[in-house]
Amino acid sequence: MLTNNKLHSKTANAAFINTGSLFMHLGHLGRKQFSSQEYSFKTYPYHYERPRSQYWFGWFQESASKGVEALPYLRSNVGEYAGFDSAFNLTMDVRRDSDVYFAHNGNVHQVYTNQLEIMNRYGVENEEILPHKTASQLAAAIISNCDKTPHAKWRMQVVDALVEAGLTLTGTGRCFKDHPSPNVVYIADRFDTSTGEKFNMATSVKKHKFYLSFENALHCRDYVSEKLWRNAYMNLAVPIVYGPWKDDIVKRAPPHSFIFLEDFNSAKDLVDYLNYLNSNDTAYEEYFAWRKDIRAALNPENDDPNLRYITEYENGDLFKVKEGEFKGMPMCGVCKHLRKLEAQGNPEKIITSYSYRTWMDNPDHYCTNSDRWETYYDKDVEYLPGRSSIYTYADEKSPWLDLASISKK
Repeated sequence: MLTNNKLHSKTANAAFINTGSLFMHLGHLGRKQFSSQEYSFKTYPYHYERPRSQYWFGWFQESASKGVEALPYLRSNVGEYAGFDSAFNLTMDVRRDSDVYFAHNGNVHQVYTNQLEIMNRYGVENEEILPHKTASQLAAAIISNCDKTPHAKWRMQVVDALVEAGLTLTGTGRCFKDHPSPNVVYIADRFDTSTGEKFNMATSVKKHKFYLSFENALHCRDYVSEKLWRNAYMNLAVPIVYGPWKDDIVKRAPPHSFIFLEDFNSAKDLVDYLNYLNSNDTAYEEYFAWRKDIRAALNPENDDPNLRYITEYENGDLFKVKEGEFKGMPMCGVCKHLRKLEAQGNPEKIITSYSYRTWMDNPDHYCTNSDRWETYYDKDVEYLPGRSSIYTYADEKSPWLDLASISKK
């Protein structure tokens, strides 16, 4: 039995716990930010009474840039946080090395099956994509969080630097409503009660050659949202990616299908390249070459967990499982993973430090300002034995991470 109900916590095979909610509501943070008793520690399973054979899934739905405030309390075993840092033995989140992968509003399987459906129905080839590109602005973007988090502010500084360098942009969302630049054309979203033209995802993005797939999380391990999968790819726009670590995108996205902002030394360099693609149809169409043969585009090196899941549990044929029929992840994936462990004799598992895996194991310190938290960990302890080997880490600083000089580039 799998449960998220404390009444069954001693008898279930596994417990399913929303750790983001748990860590925010426990102890000090809970008393500080929430007054309702529904967030009490008493609503969660008591980890000291967990049977050793029982599995606890730590389900973290957000990027690692969220919730890091709980880290010192977990590591210091303060109050109701005591013991929780080593209470979880299975993971479900956005990382490729999680026990069960949690797809955040889109995934590469949807992109491939969507393209297959387009080709089967319309026979779309590259020469039929260009007629869609009727917008006078070169790129489109949807951004409503301009300043609620440090990375959201960072994202808008990058957008403004590109616009200042000459990028013409159709913007929707709160961040563009009163934008001062003449290079930005605002179109109201569905939350804007003003009259006039409304932004339509299915038609508006498709008119633009590029889409700003900019996350509000910077270099957070494997965090890639619908901004890439749905907003850009599924609307036939070339994504300009900022936020994820490049290697995490390369391992999952179709080959030569996106432009990575940090590959360029300045806003001007990137805008110059976009203008070049705009004037050279052949070079622009190369970003759509993968769509002609999506089976070939699925090279064996693609490490997207959705594809691995289908290969293992859905008879191995990625294209027999249509987008609307793909119900495997995440909850069915939890059950299938538990059955696999049962077949192995339910081996005992442990995560030495859940907080380290969540907030410290990122390419560099930008995601969570992790250098601030290093004092909470013993440098002689291996917190992730064998779990981070699929990843790469920073060896140099991107010029785009120097906020002081972004506007000058």
